[in-house]
Amino acid sequence: MKYPVELCPKAFTVHEWLTKATKLNKHLVESKHSDLALQFNYDTEALKNSVQEILQKYNPVGWQTKNKNVNFYKSLSLRSNPNHQDNIDENVNSIGTPKNKTGEFFYAQTHNHEYVKDSYYDTFGFVKPTPCSIEGELGNLLEQIKPTIVRSRISTLVAKDFPDDPKVGWHRDESIFINLRLNIPLTTSEEFYFQMENKDPYNLKVGNLYTWDTNIAHKVFSTEKTNNTRTHLVIGCSPWFDYDPIEKTWATNKFFGVKHPFDMLLEGDILPDHLITL
Repeated sequence: MKYPVELCPKAFTVHEWLTKATKLNKHLVESKHSDLALQFNYDTEALKNSVQEILQKYNPVGWQTKNKNVNFYKSLSLRSNPNHQDNIDENVNSIGTPKNKTGEFFYAQTHNHEYVKDSYYDTFGFVKPTPCSIEGELGNLLEQIKPTIVRSRISTLVAKDFPDDPKVGWHRDESIFINLRLNIPLTTSEEFYFQMENKDPYNLKVGNLYTWDTNIAHKVFSTEKTNNTRTHLVIGCSPWFDYDPIEKTWATNKFFGVKHPFDMLLEGDILPDHLITL
């Protein structure tokens, strides 16, 4: 069955609407994996150079908030929403929202929005490739991703500007059955850490690809004020729903209710299987 985006009420994000319409929460499946750290069999040096050229050509911005841009975390969007209610430039279309204050990005804090369709929170609204996402080696990688790519970005963390407050950065994202995030380090150093709630922090290594259930609270941070930066790709994939850009419709796919997103990744349903090794 196809679900035209225009039929989604403004009171719901598209993925919330689809979750209700398909009774998604009754079809969840389990995986023996709680997260994945995979060897990424790609020319990461060429990918890094491509992204560095893109960052020089375009203008990444700090996380956009009501009071100020958060400039210790600068990003470019890889997918945009042409109907974004905040009317933000497509190159930074998914990088925060001026409706929320700095501390209001924890998942589902939408109280500042009159409606949420076509807002920052409308993950399935971000499906249009941005100009930078089709360039060079980055464009080549994104073309190989099999599911619909949704809200995604290039993000750079600046160590010397990172605040000392340990509460900064904690947030949740959507269900993994809505958005499977592929996190690919391109540049990093030992002071940068990733942490999931109730787990010890650790470094993410160049040459690996990571994914987690990011509906669990998590954050990235720096432990030192250095001049180093950390640049990662954060690629959001819709594992169980496919988008038709011509008809502007969503539909469940053959993996809906059958295969966990982690297992889809391991079995070549997200990326060609030669690109990753367990």
